[in-house]
Amino acid sequence: MMMGLGMQSMQRAWLEMLDHTIEHATHKLHELLRCKNMTELAEVQRDLCVDLVNQALESNSRLLELAARTAQDAVRPLQPHH
Repeated sequence: MMMGLGMQSMQRAWLEMLDHTIEHATHKLHELLRCKNMTELAEVQRDLCVDLVNQALESNSRLLELAARTAQDAVRPLQPHH
């Protein structure tokens, strides 16, 4: 039961992160279209790449925390009580 709830939490978190990433990337792509010169284009592209890498790191960290919590909750009933 706990494992199922944990997996649902991870799935929900993953979908939320995916939605946020797509929304943010779409906004940055609109910025790319408004660039007037190569310098602006390079700056927006750099910001997009940095943001995506940072978001990936944050997302993976959050998913790992949820996975660890799910695993702990799943094994808790199997552990001897003192």
